[in-house]
Amino acid sequence: MISNSLTIARPYAKAAFNFSIEKKNIECWQKMLEFAAKITYDKKIYQILTNIVMQEISTKIFISICENHLDKYAINFIKIMAEKRRLLILPEVVKHFITLRSSWESIIKVEVFSAKILTKKQKDMLILMIEKRFQCKVKLNCKIDHFLLSGIIIRIKNTVMNDSIRNRLLRMSDILQS
Repeated sequence: MISNSLTIARPYAKAAFNFSIEKKNIECWQKMLEFAAKITYDKKIYQILTNIVMQEISTKIFISICENHLDKYAINFIKIMAEKRRLLILPEVVKHFITLRSSWESIIKVEVFSAKILTKKQKDMLILMIEKRFQCKVKLNCKIDHFLLSGIIIRIKNTVMNDSIRNRLLRMSDILQS
């Protein structure tokens, strides 16, 4: 069911994303979709949306709840999804929309593990270094790892750069033993 909803969500996300590019308001569309998706998590709304008999009424209820947060194009988008009984996949649409946006903006997500909180200067230097190496924008997600004594570990997609003290000692040990 999950892969099925993902497959169904992709064309909706792509349509919304392409329209948001055309209208030059990607950020706004993402916020509108996120708001509408949050509504689907409500138990009462979920029951209303899954009731086949109340399809037309459920669409009106859903739109009335979120219409102050949507522009006329987003309302039409919601209506189209409602006609096909796809409102419950809005969270998947949002996820795919964000993926499309990240790819379009060439943003890579980078996880940085350190022993202590990094300063703004350290973060800026890391961003600069990674952007130069990967030729794209970087979004850092910094985390504290209490098992690190010093240094950092950087994870970018499938690449891990380990510049921790422990890793340095292990490399030194290997060199000395060879």
